[in-house]
Parts: sequence; C-alpha cells; structure tokens
Amino acid sequence: MIKLNKIVALSIIAGLAVLMQGCGAQNVKLSQQDREGLKNLNTITVVHQSAGWPSFKTPAGVLASELTLGLSEDWSAGQKMVHKYKIEDPSQKIQNKFLKQLNNGSKVANFSTIKKPLGYKEGTIEKLKEKYKEGVVLKFHNHWWQIWYYPTNWGRYQMWFQANAELVRLDDSKVLWKSVCKADQKNSKTAPTLDELTAENSKVLEKWVEDATTQCSDQLVKDFYGNI
Repeated sequence: MIKLNKIVALSIIAGLAVLMQGCGAQNVKLSQQDREGLKNLNTITVVHQSAGWPSFKTPAGVLASELTLGLSEDWSAGQKMVHKYKIEDPSQKIQNKFLKQLNNGSKVANFSTIKKPLGYKEGTIEKLKEKYKEGVVLKFHNHWWQIWYYPTNWGRYQMWFQANAELVRLDDSKVLWKSVCKADQKNSKTAPTLDELTAENSKVLEKWVEDATTQCSDQLVKDFYGNI
C-alpha cells in the first residue's frame, strides 16, 4: 500500500510538473510603431528550430526511465515514434500555417523563409546576429513536446505541446514580439491507449500534431493581430 501511494503521489507531481512548464515564458506585445516599421522592410527572414522528438512517459516511467514497454530500451522512444510514423517537424508546420494565415490578412511585410532548421543552440539572438548580421528575424521554436499518461487514467495517453514565436530586430537585439502557444487534449475517457497509440498503422500521433499545429497557429495569429 505504501509503495502504491508513493507511485500515485509521484504520478500527480509529474503531471503538475508538465502543467507548470512554460509558465514563466513572457509574451512581448508588438507596438503600433514597430508594426508600422515592418511594412517598410524589404524582407523578414523566417526560421524554425527543429522540434526533435517528444519525450514519452508511462506510469512506470515516473519511478524509472523513459518508455520501456516494447518501443525502446532508453530515452529515444519518442524519436523512434517520430521516425516510425513519419511525423513532420511541428515547428515547421506551425511556421507554414502561421505565414499562410498572415498572408490572408492585412499586408505586414515580405517574408523570406529558410527551409533548413536551426540547430539546437543556434536560436539565441547572439547566434542569429552572427548568422544573419542585421534585419528582422521571425523564429519558431518548440518549447516542449511530451506524451504522457493521464494521472487520473493511467491506461490512456495525451500529448502536451508548447511552441513560441519570436520576432527579433538584429540591429539592436530588440525582441519586437514574442508569443507562446499551447495545445493538449482534455478528454481522458476517449484518449488512446498505449496499444492504440503505438499500433503499426496508428494515426494518433499524426492527428495530435495536426491538431496542435492548428491550435498553436491560431493562437499566434490572434496574438499577433490582437495584442496592441
């Protein structure tokens, strides 16, 4: 009984830790002056940092290591899932959808997208200045991406996803705009089981990423246009 209570307690703590992630991220509002200044630019460079892969936790993972139930013997379970189901980088998908939605709205500026993602340590303002020298850069970055069981229903799984978009003027290192988006699933009763999630032809992860892309892009566009 003591051991079971300890597992339940750690499970709840782990769930709360996920909820708290990203809470410290601070949005930056785009001022009217800076918004008007964007229209005078010849181009804005758009980049994204590679998403990598999601971390994956089973109930046993609270006390042990990452997923071990047949998918992987180590922390690379999420990586193997991304490769198995051919999941496209969410940060790239959010970038594409955001720009498409932006182009359907009022004219902001000309965007020049970079196909190759930035490396893990290349997204700081200092590194961006080294790479692009000057001008304005719009960066998309996955802050966290996790697949967890529901603390209240250990047999079913959900995906937590958070990304941010950051508009930086390299000339003076000023962050003109920054926004964070979040996506998750609320219904633990209809969520997939581990078997459904990891079945040979499963579309669960693909649908999760599509839903997260839409949620995040909509949030970022709304914030970009409505935060003055």
